[in-house]
Amino acid sequence: MRHGVRPCCSLVRAFGWVSGLGLLACGSRAEPTPVVLPEALDVTGPRLECLVDEDCEPRDLCHPQRCVDERCIEERVECVDADPCTRDGCDSATGRCDFVPLTADEDADGYRRPLPGFQPGELGSCGDDCNDSSPLASPGGDERCDGLDNDCDGIVDNGALFTTREAPPILLSDGAEQGSPGGITFSDGAGVYGAVFTQRLGASQSTFRTIAPREGGAGPAVPVAEVNNDTFAGPIVGRGSVFATAWEDRRDDDYEIYFNRFNTRGEKLAPDLRVSNAAGFSLRPSLLELPTATSREYLLSWEDERDGGGGRIYGQRIDGSGSPLAGNLELTPVGLDPSSPNIVAGTTRIGLLFNQAASEGRGLGFTSFDFQFGDPGSIVNVDAENPDAATITANGGRFVVAWHVVLGDSRPGSQIWGTVLSETGEPLVPTKPLTRAAEFARYHSLVPLGDRLILFWSEWRGSTYAIYSRELTPDLDALDEARLVTSDGEEAYAPLAAFGPQGEIGVLFTGRPGNVGQPQVLFTSISCDSGPDFSLPR
Repeated sequence: MRHGVRPCCSLVRAFGWVSGLGLLACGSRAEPTPVVLPEALDVTGPRLECLVDEDCEPRDLCHPQRCVDERCIEERVECVDADPCTRDGCDSATGRCDFVPLTADEDADGYRRPLPGFQPGELGSCGDDCNDSSPLASPGGDERCDGLDNDCDGIVDNGALFTTREAPPILLSDGAEQGSPGGITFSDGAGVYGAVFTQRLGASQSTFRTIAPREGGAGPAVPVAEVNNDTFAGPIVGRGSVFATAWEDRRDDDYEIYFNRFNTRGEKLAPDLRVSNAAGFSLRPSLLELPTATSREYLLSWEDERDGGGGRIYGQRIDGSGSPLAGNLELTPVGLDPSSPNIVAGTTRIGLLFNQAASEGRGLGFTSFDFQFGDPGSIVNVDAENPDAATITANGGRFVVAWHVVLGDSRPGSQIWGTVLSETGEPLVPTKPLTRAAEFARYHSLVPLGDRLILFWSEWRGSTYAIYSRELTPDLDALDEARLVTSDGEEAYAPLAAFGPQGEIGVLFTGRPGNVGQPQVLFTSISCDSGPDFSLPR
């Protein structure tokens, strides 16, 4: 309000200006003589605020003011659309109502993601998109060979068959003294795999490379951390335009957990984030990328020695921009001697699996949390005897746990074992062998498809290890015989698998090309082919 104009006009209309020259027009610039107020006006009474609505100026247009009994009374614009899936509000600049959806449609396919903790399409979920990272996945979509649940029926690549490719494996740690895999994922947007692995180049170095097998090779090797000290690769996540990884880092003369995000060319998006900062080693990180209602978040867990007594598992929430949310969280109590944590996202809970002390040797423990590492469940002892390299995988609303056995003389056992738990840890399928007996069987990776799983593992046949695959039912019964994935006669073990382009499954593994020299990191894949019951577009 311009000072004096509106009150002046109001008073002129009411009383007029009194001056030696008579009544002045409203807005006149002449200087009036002192005002002589009518005798009837009581200047000791309440201050006059307004005579008309225009005399009142609202602080914002969502709280307009009206003149009532010469007072400016604030009112409020009510914005209610009775839709529980919108955030109702008012724009203070315009006074108009805004009804903002609670959930995002990141892939712009017309379907919104559900709220965290809800199944797509569930009552109260506010969204029915089962995969908001890809426009090729939505309710009623056309199923195809691409590693996605295109029609949101809970099954990936319905009825498809997977066959071994004839192409030779790609060597990733070329030029290194030796190497070992850390993790693998795939960018749907860029059409390339992202792999992290440790290679020995004087010191141990966590390294990133892209892989485009259909274009004939891999991108340049990029150090994950450019420090003059040992770093060891951990997992990698992200299927969009951003990858994220966590690793063990000795730059501070004490192994700590670090985290960062980078684009699909391996260019970092921020400085390295030191996640743990306490006495004792922090080792073996496990990492998840979770969609929130409108963005994403990362959950990280690791084994930590800061509390003594065998240590415990700690966790950390990290927002989508790579900033920590609060501090480190204690995920297990002291006294379990836990190690090698694995976290996985189910439909309603986060599952945490870890190796722990047992009455004889080692065992497996499990607990669960909500999607913010809150509401911890009870610690459950999994039926596993002397397990090693255990994993946990979400499939169809249940958790599948698998491992290999370590014998008394430290040799691996003859089979891969598994069990199925509910998302709160109740056993649903008894512990059973997942592979036929071999001389030795060790290390594995599971790829869930909803109505089945694909198991990759390494076993000793003849004179060396090779990698095999087979399909399993949700209750872990075999659907087919073992199929050779890697070249016969060349050592290959420790597979890590992830869906790639056109439904293929990429496999990162340790091997010795030509069975000479030290172990190196290699890549191969199996192809998705149409099943006999329907035709899948390619």
